[in-house]
Amino acid sequence: AMKVIKKGGGAALLKNPLQIAAIVREIKKNTRLPLTAKVRLGFSVVNVLEIVKILEEEGIDAITVHFRLRSQGYAREAKWEYAPLIKEAVKHSVLIGNGDIKTAADAHEKLKIVDGVMIGRGAVVNPLIFSEIAGADAEHLNMKWVVTRLLELVEEHYPPKLRLPRIKALARFLVSNRENSKVLRQQIYTSKTFEEVKDHFSRSFEFCLRRVRTLL
Repeated sequence: AMKVIKKGGGAALLKNPLQIAAIVREIKKNTRLPLTAKVRLGFSVVNVLEIVKILEEEGIDAITVHFRLRSQGYAREAKWEYAPLIKEAVKHSVLIGNGDIKTAADAHEKLKIVDGVMIGRGAVVNPLIFSEIAGADAEHLNMKWVVTRLLELVEEHYPPKLRLPRIKALARFLVSNRENSKVLRQQIYTSKTFEEVKDHFSRSFEFCLRRVRTLL
């Protein structure tokens, strides 16, 4: 990401509104497909209202705003207090909000302000969040199936040498706030093969299921 920013791309474009306008204008000339953009509140200074106005003037169809500055990374809470101001400024485009949506309740609350929500880390921690937002019956939400499917997808889409690093990168999210999470996280981080990781996940979920049955 830093390589892109150093070349003036990515989030660095937030410091160059005229360049954003030129890029969107050129894309619109060459496609009839809906065009969307994702921005932050600004790079190191909030200028999102200026950016949103430019995007709309150039005919953008939907705008996603991550309610943090680029300089903040993921530090501090997302500043959703800017959402009503941005929503008022957006006249024609769909406004999608992003940042710190961790539960279905969070999503429903934010949807009172914006047209839609984008969920990133919250969905990695809890891949069932979309079903929960849709009001699915809790009895039909199966985290074991989700993790099993994720492991299958990693095997399908990554070459063997990249599978272990990929699943280790996701592990801190997948085991977050779960029973015995510290032990499972350490087991995964110290695994030498992808097969070891699969075994650790399998045993962990079998333990959880046995414990639930015992409690019942």
